[in-house]
Amino acid sequence: MADTSFFHEAQAMAEFLALHRDPMLRGTGMPRGSGRRVLVLPGLMGNDLYLTTVRHWLSRIGYQPLSSDILLNLGCAKRMATDVQAKLEPLLAEDRSPIAILGHSRGGLLAKALATRLGKQVSHLILVGSPLGGFLNAGPEGVSAFAESMEQGNDIQRWVINAGLAATRLVDADCTAPRCGCEYYTDLFGPLAPSTKVTAIYSNEDPVVPPSSAKLPFGKNIVIDGTHSGLMFSPAVYPHIADALAG
Repeated sequence: MADTSFFHEAQAMAEFLALHRDPMLRGTGMPRGSGRRVLVLPGLMGNDLYLTTVRHWLSRIGYQPLSSDILLNLGCAKRMATDVQAKLEPLLAEDRSPIAILGHSRGGLLAKALATRLGKQVSHLILVGSPLGGFLNAGPEGVSAFAESMEQGNDIQRWVINAGLAATRLVDADCTAPRCGCEYYTDLFGPLAPSTKVTAIYSNEDPVVPPSSAKLPFGKNIVIDGTHSGLMFSPAVYPHIADALAG
């Protein structure tokens, strides 16, 4: 049977167009925020640019969105987590009110590691199409095997994984993740503060991060329809983000 994963992902453009026709994007019908800061983290090979729409929407409904300043989500996750934390530290020192963290795909893994590091300074952790559940189910001892199993997936999974590995060799040649077992993975598997509210939003049609890898063993799991690359443009996702932040 032919692999249709790339064809399925091409439908992300339809999600983008549907979102921009939906009055919800202007904030209509959405619960209002009270000014909480929300850090938004991009997925693999992404940066802040494609998250402009969701940041503007967060601002419209009453939040203060924060960009990640990640040029490209490639290479050593430990390096990126350290860089983002360095950006956050002066903001948290100036205003110690808790922040929310929203991460798409690989950005969800980074979000979890940061939330563990920051503890009760993170009020909400929202993951959109993130494989965190697969990593947690595999556990620290099985994380390498889980990563290798992703490499044996469908055409688009293999392309994404291999592109990420090639980029890591280019950008951070000394990085051997996930076999390195560095503090990033300690944070990834570490406990969150009891006060941090967790929501995972994912598609049951996602060819990149299947539901079995996105579903968390804790927090709230929300399943929708749609593509992986279009999740941050999906009109099915935004109301769930608003509800999660308002909770």
